[in-house]
Amino acid sequence: MTPMNNNLLFNLLTSLASGLVGSILGALVGGWISYKGAMDSAKRTIDALYKQELKKRHEDEKDKLKLVLRSLLTEAQENKKITENWKVVHSKPQLNNEAWNIFKGSIDHLPQEIQEKLIAVYAEIKKYNSLVDYDKIKVPYGVGSMDASIQTEAQNMQTKLNGLITDLTVLTK
Repeated sequence: MTPMNNNLLFNLLTSLASGLVGSILGALVGGWISYKGAMDSAKRTIDALYKQELKKRHEDEKDKLKLVLRSLLTEAQENKKITENWKVVHSKPQLNNEAWNIFKGSIDHLPQEIQEKLIAVYAEIKKYNSLVDYDKIKVPYGVGSMDASIQTEAQNMQTKLNGLITDLTVLTK
């Protein structure tokens, strides 16, 4: 080989090596930039989805609390009407407690005072309903020997229900 051929071969190998090294470095830098961009984009997407999920859960909790309050308020209003007309001929209707039975496990987000008032009112509702049940089962039809007790309990319930209705109305606004 001649020195010119050696020089040409050297230049050719140098060009190939530098092209190969440039390609590898370009691929590494391009890959790293693509990876970094993809990871940043994924993190932003995950953060946005996380915030969106938190907001949705917060809204769901607010909606559930509103449902609990509206249901308990409606039931208290119905019970107040029943206590105002506690005796219909010989029949004495029981007070409702369906909303309470459904939602009593969901009152922990309410103020402590309201929780205590709800528990007390529904304990009294149970007492009232027990008097009505006893009157229906043990007292001869139409005699009404439990009427005085039921009437007294109905009047007590009206006072307690008025307070509960006021408190629940304030919370539903």
